[in-house]
Amino acid sequence: SFKIMRSHRNFLFALNLQEGINEEPDSFRWSHPADEGYIPVTWDEADPAYLAGKARLGGDGGQIIDGRSLRDGFCIYSENAIDILDYTNDEFVWRRRELSSTVGLLASNCIVEIKGKHFFLSDGDIVMNDGTSIQSVAHNRIRRQLNARINVDAFQNSYAVRNDSLKEVWFCVPEEDSEFPTVGYVYNWR
Repeated sequence: SFKIMRSHRNFLFALNLQEGINEEPDSFRWSHPADEGYIPVTWDEADPAYLAGKARLGGDGGQIIDGRSLRDGFCIYSENAIDILDYTNDEFVWRRRELSSTVGLLASNCIVEIKGKHFFLSDGDIVMNDGTSIQSVAHNRIRRQLNARINVDAFQNSYAVRNDSLKEVWFCVPEEDSEFPTVGYVYNWR
């Protein structure tokens, strides 16, 4: 089983795995590529006739929180790290590169793609990922307010929403004693 499933190209990715009784929170699987409109033929990494596989991120990144496509790459966001998978079309299928070993994702569904860049909630910051670098987009006052007021017991209920009509991203978080989001930090990408 897994906590998150996402698609990229013609592949499906299962992130944050549990195999039997073993939790493997920094592991992921990818399916054999599916034909358009169909489900993958297999997830069996042991069959050399297919491209399905399994890997583990390792390191100090913590558990995988979410993953999303970013142009040709697939970004895997962990608690304290960001890794990008690039399709190689060889026996390894994917090449992994580490984008960050210190910045991660706050909660699932806290990523929004705008013009080939990811904007996401990190631990105490709002960050932009362009595939080669990360950069904070929150000013010091906003960052301090976010850190001081977020409910640390309910942060996993945070999410991000894209508002195309106003060219904004809303980062919704629970503050103080609230279980669900009570405030939205707004970033205008125009």
